[in-house]
Amino acid sequence: MAEAEQYEIEVKVKHKTAKAILVEAEDGEEHWIPFSQIHDDSEIYESSKKDDEGKLVISEWLAKKIGWS
Repeated sequence: MAEAEQYEIEVKVKHKTAKAILVEAEDGEEHWIPFSQIHDDSEIYESSKKDDEGKLVISEWLAKKIGWS
């Protein structure tokens, strides 16, 4: 099975819950991202804290759904 395409974007952590993280993209838009959709290569993940900044790696289909791709 082929690996799904991925999308990378620089974000800032705004808030998080047990299952998702609220990030702010460079354009100022905020989106909730489920931890289950964050790729292992991401710099932002479950242990990230508020105001952390870094590369978020998610599935291409989710990036399209959000409007990032």
